[in-house]
Amino acid sequence: MLKPTRIAVSVLLLGLAVPFCASAKDGIPDLTQGGVRDKAHDWTLGPTGARGWMWGKDLETTQARQILVTKVEKGSPADGILNEGDVILGVGETLFDSDARKVFARAITEAEKTGNKGRLQLVRWRAGKQENVAVTIPVLGTYSATAPFNCPKTAGIVDAECAFLLKHGFGTGLSGNVNALGALATGRSEFMSMLREHARKVGPADLKLSVTSGGMSAWDWGYSGLFLAEYYLATRDRSVLPALREYAMNMARGQSGAGAWGHGMAWTALNGGQLHGSLGGYGEMNQPGLTPRSTGLHYSCASTSTAVPFPTAIMTHGTTTTTTASVPAGLWFSISLATRRRRPSSHG
Repeated sequence: MLKPTRIAVSVLLLGLAVPFCASAKDGIPDLTQGGVRDKAHDWTLGPTGARGWMWGKDLETTQARQILVTKVEKGSPADGILNEGDVILGVGETLFDSDARKVFARAITEAEKTGNKGRLQLVRWRAGKQENVAVTIPVLGTYSATAPFNCPKTAGIVDAECAFLLKHGFGTGLSGNVNALGALATGRSEFMSMLREHARKVGPADLKLSVTSGGMSAWDWGYSGLFLAEYYLATRDRSVLPALREYAMNMARGQSGAGAWGHGMAWTALNGGQLHGSLGGYGEMNQPGLTPRSTGLHYSCASTSTAVPFPTAIMTHGTTTTTTASVPAGLWFSISLATRRRRPSSHG
């Protein structure tokens, strides 16, 4: 059986919010007056079983005051209460007067409390008629002061997510790796065969990567490497080490001369065939650069005889020196021991 572990997977969405005033010239549609949504993606409306579109400026929804229902799952709490094409104008009996996405999320948290019996009260607009309706969602109680630890509500959410993953699988790509990391963190033995299969998919023994050219590989490589590293540390399945090394070494080679990553690597095709040149696209980005760094750390933990070579810049916080230097594996190993308290079981 897997030992329970603590894995912190932070997905940070960093950007610049530019203040602006809502008005007709901003193109914010009034969905009750014939306004039409744009092609931006819609959002999951929590545990209601519905999805909804909100107006946003580059997905920033500060000025959203309406939610257009775009889908309702059959048999879900919202089924029979909301229909595709309905517009949610508020919660309780109050119209939205700030970011509809955040207000809706807070209303869900309130409805989930035991005393509120799961009643999520909404102001619904349908075919010219505005009325108050209620969607009954599962009662999960209140987050404890120590959440997510020693928290019955958190435990209930984890149980529900585990049941979903066991039924539907982890998926693929970045989200698949995050789902697999979450399953791994539970320490539940029923996930073992799924985790082993996922490790084989993202870490085949014959994996070969290149930093010549590519797309948004920092995300894919980073989370694939992070999953394989955590999987190895939890199971000691050495069959994934060749792939883990391939991810770690290529992300080290793909680091820019300034010690960073963007959506992708510092592709040699963009830099006259040279390693550790400039990044294309948006340039340096913090979030996609976190997983490449941690993968190097984890691989060094897993194989203490190998130091992962990063440019000197990673040690000097942004110099333009591109001379390669090795980060001592022992240093990473010491950091890892200091930040985790784990006793891996023997699998594989």
